[in-house]
Amino acid sequence: MDARVKPGHDRLYYAAFTLLDCVILSGHREAKTMRANIKSLLVTSIAVASLFAGLTSTANAADPHGNWVRPSTGTQINFYSCGGKLCAKIIAVKDEARKKEVGTVIMKGSSKTGDNRWEGDLLDVESGKIYSGVVTLAGPTALNLKGCVAGIFCRGETWAKVK
Repeated sequence: MDARVKPGHDRLYYAAFTLLDCVILSGHREAKTMRANIKSLLVTSIAVASLFAGLTSTANAADPHGNWVRPSTGTQINFYSCGGKLCAKIIAVKDEARKKEVGTVIMKGSSKTGDNRWEGDLLDVESGKIYSGVVTLAGPTALNLKGCVAGIFCRGETWAKVK
């Protein structure tokens, strides 16, 4: 097997050349040249496809860090790294009566528990109670933040990334 062909691609590689052997008359100089050109093209195509697949997964890597806005209240939160964990604090409020909440840390020490998911304590500033918080990235501009009691009863909202 050709060393440039990645494992898993070998079936495609050999299937393509088995088909070529049936179509092209072996023994002709032109057929051998054509087969070598097609082989080179196929290996290059697989390499390029693998490269783009790697770049796409890197580009879609989840990152909750930055500023997010809660659509229902206009409150803005900044998610930031704190000691290798995820933390969040209120950075702006729409309602002047809630201005004293600016600067309040609502999430500290959340750990990554899966792809696009972090869990830790979450402060409800309205009640002063601490809940089990779950942050889930639904996409590059959508973050779901919810608080849970006993891991069963949850309430949350999808936040939008601030541009």
